[in-house]
Amino acid sequence: MENPPNSHTFAPRRHIPRFSLILLQALKTPLVMYLTVVGNITMFGAAYLFLVFEEGTNPQVQGYGDALWWALCTVSTVGYGDIYPHTIPGRWVGVVLILVGVTFFLSFLAVLSTMVSVLTEEEYSRDRRLKG
Repeated sequence: MENPPNSHTFAPRRHIPRFSLILLQALKTPLVMYLTVVGNITMFGAAYLFLVFEEGTNPQVQGYGDALWWALCTVSTVGYGDIYPHTIPGRWVGVVLILVGVTFFLSFLAVLSTMVSVLTEEEYSRDRRLKG
């Protein structure tokens, strides 16, 4: 789908020099790696717990695939609503999963914005030294 002719989209690669390189560096930081591992363990574990709590009482949950779909939609806070918890323990698993997803996203955003800020300041300082 193309954008209308007068619309303006934010293209990070155009506005932030070396954005792809900065993004790759951010993905390699220990904090992001740690959060990725913990986030994935939490998501797969939550899917298993959701299956345990909901299977048999929730007609929408037919197996681990359904539970994993629910966990992925929940951790990303998309929440399609096609599968949702019917039990109180299932709802608590959802609350924890939402908090983990928001924490992961905000932590990654903080690391990325810090790296952009530091590298932009370094480039600005280097340009000032070169110009005089």
